[in-house]
Amino acid sequence: MPPSNTTGLHAAAVLGLTEATKLLLERGHNLNAIDSNGFTPLSWASIYGHEAVAELLIFGGANLEVKDSKYDCSPLMRAATNGHEAIVRLLLEKGVDINTQNRYGRTALSFAAQYKHKTIIELLRQRGATIDAKDARAKLQLVHYQGPDALPRSFSENENQDISQNSKESRYIPPEIGSDVDLYQWIKSDADLNAKDDDGRTLLLHAAQLGRQNSIQLLIETGKVDLHEPDSETGRTPLHWAAACGHLPVVELLANAGAQLDMKDKEFQMTALVSSIIYHRNDIFDFLLQRNADVHVLDMAGRTTLYYAAASGELTMIQQLVDRGVDINTRDSYGRTALFPAVEIGNFDAVMLLIEEGADVNAEGKHGGTPLHCSIFGAIDITRLLIERGADVNAPFDGDWTLLFIAVVYGKIDVVRLLVQTGADINFRWNGGITPLAMCILHGYSDIVPLLIDLGADVNAQDDKGRSPLYHAIDKENIPAVEILVGMDDVDINRPDAEGNTPFILAKEGEKHRIIRILFQSDDLQQQHTQCILEG
Repeated sequence: MPPSNTTGLHAAAVLGLTEATKLLLERGHNLNAIDSNGFTPLSWASIYGHEAVAELLIFGGANLEVKDSKYDCSPLMRAATNGHEAIVRLLLEKGVDINTQNRYGRTALSFAAQYKHKTIIELLRQRGATIDAKDARAKLQLVHYQGPDALPRSFSENENQDISQNSKESRYIPPEIGSDVDLYQWIKSDADLNAKDDDGRTLLLHAAQLGRQNSIQLLIETGKVDLHEPDSETGRTPLHWAAACGHLPVVELLANAGAQLDMKDKEFQMTALVSSIIYHRNDIFDFLLQRNADVHVLDMAGRTTLYYAAASGELTMIQQLVDRGVDINTRDSYGRTALFPAVEIGNFDAVMLLIEEGADVNAEGKHGGTPLHCSIFGAIDITRLLIERGADVNAPFDGDWTLLFIAVVYGKIDVVRLLVQTGADINFRWNGGITPLAMCILHGYSDIVPLLIDLGADVNAQDDKGRSPLYHAIDKENIPAVEILVGMDDVDINRPDAEGNTPFILAKEGEKHRIIRILFQSDDLQQQHTQCILEG
């Protein structure tokens, strides 16, 4: 089951949506919200390696030490596990506890060593990561990976010997057992071939990950290995690992030996077919389809194989899955269809293919937003294509924002022009009565102001407090906008707000002398003050 209690920020972090993350943070969304597994948005960004999103969350004040309730892992542990060096560096620069342990005594260094992330191992050790004397697992992993010199000098030769002895007692299986001759001797010794090392992996799992075809053949021929025994941490089977790592001969061996093709892993409920899509293993994808792997499976987030093919930009995979009947408009637990990721990665051909095959261009996500909203941060040709195919340019996002507001906030002048020219409501009033023109002025995009005016924006529109665009320009000291508005005949320069304050009063009380001089260039203001003097 997918985690519950997810927020828009969780979704943005999982998918690496930088601009959406900025927008949600600006709108006050809780950056430390936790889902049902205790994962924060930063946890997810650290897992998937979305550096830009992680940076926004970190510098926005995210809790760096929070541990999830599933495996008791911190963001640093997650980043180290998955090899995301840039995020590890960000966390270290912000002073995160480098030696924090989870409930099993594991540290970031232990995880980095387990998954052979050499640069992260070196980085952590340079920054002072230590190895607990009781953490035999971490010491053993470093010895296997970097040799005895990997251990601090405080560990004596006797301690190193103890590590070896402890490893035998715990039936630790080295990630690389050696030659096939070594493996043959191991098999002859009547050792338990399904025994797991301290990381929960069998010999077959290690061999599948490394692509050791001969070793796998030897193990299968014994008739004693369980082809479906998953690792203890992710629940991936040997077939999962072989597919993800691109070892087609191993995949063929396992399939021919009777491995079930549609088993799901424990962590994300993905099959080997999904792994082949994510990692662009086209040859393995084709083989699994030939063996009739289930193309209709859903992962823990309700995502289809087609969703992942679209996210990978694999046109051939997309077409094959559509041809095999995968529903093109299936929504995941976030309400997103396959069209969303295709738009987000900016793959015009994938977007076109999905639309041609019947993708709903107005599908709305759980937290608001359509594929059109996703498009404005990428190539405008995709935005134009979606509009031409019927996308609603006035569809709301996150409550009552329209796409035009988002384009204005991010200074997307070409998108603003396209949206208005294709029917976007240029005078739509957002919360508090703010119009796109006022929003543009508030965010300082003076170059968009004349465009909006030329396209028909109401220059005298007042919000719920009676404030006009000119009022906002003066309040924010947006000089270019003040000059543009004062120079227009249509602008009512003397229109008061709900409290009776005129633009001149606002400028005077704020001692905005430059703006006062600009205001006095207006004939209306000069006439008003002349009349006041005569009547005085």
